[in-house]
Amino acid sequence: MKKLKLLFVLLLIVACDEQSDDVTTCATTANCGCSGKTKSACESDACCQWIVGTGCKCN
Repeated sequence: MKKLKLLFVLLLIVACDEQSDDVTTCATTANCGCSGKTKSACESDACCQWIVGTGCKCN
């Protein structure tokens, strides 16, 4: 029974680690690093948003 509990705990740890890989932390200031990016680079950055007529801005 102890081995089963340990296995369960290890599976939970692995599951939590895998989920945290998708977390993106973006700068909270206006200087987020999006300014001057091309449309392609802007759209591929989760912290940026392409705005037609304006360019790349913080998301």
